[in-house]
Amino acid sequence: MVAPTKLQFKKCCGIVDLQRGVVLITVFALLNKVSGFFGIPTLFYGGGIVSIISYIYSIIASIAIVYFLFYGVFPENPKIIRYYSIFYWIDLIANGLFTIIFGIWWYLVVDHLPLAETENQKSNNETATVLGTSPTLPAWKTESAIAIANLVAVTFVHIYFAFVVNSYAILVQKSQSYFSTSGIIATSRISTSGVGLLDNPQHDDD
Repeated sequence: MVAPTKLQFKKCCGIVDLQRGVVLITVFALLNKVSGFFGIPTLFYGGGIVSIISYIYSIIASIAIVYFLFYGVFPENPKIIRYYSIFYWIDLIANGLFTIIFGIWWYLVVDHLPLAETENQKSNNETATVLGTSPTLPAWKTESAIAIANLVAVTFVHIYFAFVVNSYAILVQKSQSYFSTSGIIATSRISTSGVGLLDNPQHDDD
């Protein structure tokens, strides 16, 4: 079963029920992974090994996400949704590792000197130094700072999404256990009819 956590949500972003929220999260994740298909040419034109692994992983993850969406989220299959919750956390970690590797490559391997500053910028920086003002940062440093800020923000959003998926998996498991033990036949989607079960841990599956 999915291990309960203190961070369990009844709605996604406070306004959307969990199933619809997880559907949206899954669609966003799929769109993000689809970019891997555009990297297929690197397999034939000498792309770096890390890039090739990243693209292949994106393709495999895209197929997995489609499977979890149509066979887990839509039919509210508790077993498959449980696996999806685990997969989402693993994917989050894998993406973090790829990002760290690319970051190390960008800052420690790539030679930025040819792009560091143009002659005009160099002249302006020399003038700024004489006048006692701060020289202009190279464009790649400015863009990198913006990219890092965006990456941090997106990572926090993905972590929140992971907790939403986990909450949905717990809800579906509790709801299935509740309906099976009480003999009640659910006439509506589990995600909306059983949302109150998130506050009642006694119906956990073993």
